[in-house]
Amino acid sequence: MLEANEIVAPIVFAEKWHGGVYSLRGEVRGTCFAIGGDYCLTAGHVVEAVNGCTPDLGPVIAFRSQGRWATAEIQARELLTANVGLVRFAFMESKDMPRPVALPWRLQMVPLLTTVKTIGYPYGLSYADGEARFTTRAFLGHVVSTRVKYKPVGYQGNPFCAYELSYVAPEGLSGAPLLCGDEPTVVIGLIIGNNESKIRVNQSTFIEKESEEKKEKTIVCEHYRYLNLGVAVMSSEIANTRSELLGKSIGEHLKEHGLLEQ
Repeated sequence: MLEANEIVAPIVFAEKWHGGVYSLRGEVRGTCFAIGGDYCLTAGHVVEAVNGCTPDLGPVIAFRSQGRWATAEIQARELLTANVGLVRFAFMESKDMPRPVALPWRLQMVPLLTTVKTIGYPYGLSYADGEARFTTRAFLGHVVSTRVKYKPVGYQGNPFCAYELSYVAPEGLSGAPLLCGDEPTVVIGLIIGNNESKIRVNQSTFIEKESEEKKEKTIVCEHYRYLNLGVAVMSSEIANTRSELLGKSIGEHLKEHGLLEQ
């Protein structure tokens, strides 16, 4: 039986010491998961964070298998469309480490109220007695909406297909797989963040005058209510994305590794 932390892995920055020992620096930058071969998917903005890693540190992935941890260095990365990122890794000191678990994918769009779950490393680094530990967290909910043309605020690319979810995605969960809630577990998307919607519910206007010599100042107070929902890129959108690093589309890569659900 698979454990949760064998399905996903945290991306962190670390300083490498002699003897192959890594010392963590900072928080978990995001979550990633294997797609066969030496490749993992994560969120595009996680790849952007990796690109900004300072020269004295290195971006690494902490994989867990059969009750032990092994560190892999990120050797190449690519920013894809729809805020999706791809990384290629290599185990440096633990070459006997088994291949990370890669789950099958379902490319069909799922209907509203489909039960979904996410596993990752939001706020995933904690300390006890001076020892750093990774904490896996899981979320269970359902699909709230299917957005066939979704474009996050500030995103410069083309709109893409995404799901809105009944739970929010905390910091560090970005890049985690969206999993179908039934068994067997299959990937139906990739978490990239949250969508915030707001409506104005009230507006109040006040006239302020500090003294007779000063002009009156009008102050307008607006009150809003907000809706925050997690967002995941649909698996079909990701599968159709071409990667220069792979030399093929993500879907073609998944097919070669037998990861597309029949």
